[in-house]
Amino acid sequence: MKKYLELIRVKHYVKNLFVFLPLFFAGKITNFDLFTQTFLTFLAFCLIASCVYIVNDYIDIEKDKLHPTKCNRPFALGEVNFQQGFVLWSLLLLASAALSYWVSTKVCFILTVYMIIDLFYSKWLKKIPIIDISIVSLGFVFRLFAGGYATGVALSEWIILMTFLFASFVAIAKRRDDVLMGDKGKKVRDAIDGYNLKFVDSSMVMLGGIIIVCYIMYSLTHSVQVKMGGKPLYFTTYFVILAVMRYLQLAFVENKTGSPTSLAYSDRFLQLTLLGWIVCFSVLIYL
Repeated sequence: MKKYLELIRVKHYVKNLFVFLPLFFAGKITNFDLFTQTFLTFLAFCLIASCVYIVNDYIDIEKDKLHPTKCNRPFALGEVNFQQGFVLWSLLLLASAALSYWVSTKVCFILTVYMIIDLFYSKWLKKIPIIDISIVSLGFVFRLFAGGYATGVALSEWIILMTFLFASFVAIAKRRDDVLMGDKGKKVRDAIDGYNLKFVDSSMVMLGGIIIVCYIMYSLTHSVQVKMGGKPLYFTTYFVILAVMRYLQLAFVENKTGSPTSLAYSDRFLQLTLLGWIVCFSVLIYL
């Protein structure tokens, strides 16, 4: 059972929490019916994401065997064969399709498009520098749309923009770890030839700065101020700045940005910063 849980990447399900953001920002997270719809969408996205992981791991078996950490994945270790993986993939795909269709045909459509794009990514697009990062970032935007369609909440341009920028920032930071391994003679990704340390570092600083500026603009925009009833949303900028600086520190000082998911579970500074942002934002929206 453990090998199958590893194969479907249960720990990575935290990424799918993005489907809750539209409901949260709309001030309707306490609506039981809408929360239930969003939760079901979350489950459907977890299942379809696992399908993508299975395909990606099978395609990358040989490369994963050479990677210092990915070599422990079930396909790379030979713990799961093609037949077993295909059966699991089929079951997850059917369950995700049924669940998403039950929630909404639009949600089902979003998950279908997500699956198709990620299949192209696993086979071809991840080999193209910069495009590979943009596809990963789009995946998080798809999560937003799934959450929006599940609840009928319209997405603002700000949440779409900030999500794409945030995902791009984290993705380029992950490439930094790949570049460092490549400098040691271990080419772990086809697209890595299109990156070097100077490009990755400058891109991280650029994106980090853009994220902070965009968030400040968002918090001070008149329409947002009106929607918030004039509440000091700009106070939450403090936590955004802390989070960006901490991630830059993890990348440049500690060289620990190779696995964003692991950081989400282990880095107390990031966890407390996120908690502070959620609490502060919740007070402004719901009280």
